[in-house]
Amino acid sequence: MRGIGWLNAVLVMVWLGAVPVMGATFPDNVFPNTAGLQLKNGDMTSQQLGLAESTGLKYARKGIVWSTIEFQKGVYDWSTVDTWIQDMEARGFSMSLTIVWNNRLYEDIYDRAIVTEEGRHE
Repeated sequence: MRGIGWLNAVLVMVWLGAVPVMGATFPDNVFPNTAGLQLKNGDMTSQQLGLAESTGLKYARKGIVWSTIEFQKGVYDWSTVDTWIQDMEARGFSMSLTIVWNNRLYEDIYDRAIVTEEGRHE
C-alpha cells in the first residue's frame, strides 16, 4: 500500500468493515480478527507504534533486510530486531518477520534477487 501509508490502509479497512468498530464482535479465528498490518522501518518510532496499537489489530509483519543483520559472512546482529519485537509484543502484537532481499556478501545482483547457489547458502 505504498503511497497511501499503512494508517490510511487501516482506515480503508475500517470503512470496508474489515476492522471491528462500534462494539462489533467476531469469532477469534476469522477475518478481521486475523487481520494485521505491515510495518516499514519508518513505522518503528514510538509515535507510529502508538498509532498501530490504536487500530486494535493484533498481528504485524515486518520485513528484515538480510544485509542489516549479517554485516560479515556468518556474523549476525539481531539487536535491532529484538528491540522491535519487544516493543511490538509489549503493545500486544504477535509478530511475523520475513528476511528480504539478497545479501551482497554472497551475490551482488542489482535488483536484490537471490539467484545464485552462493546467494542461497545454507
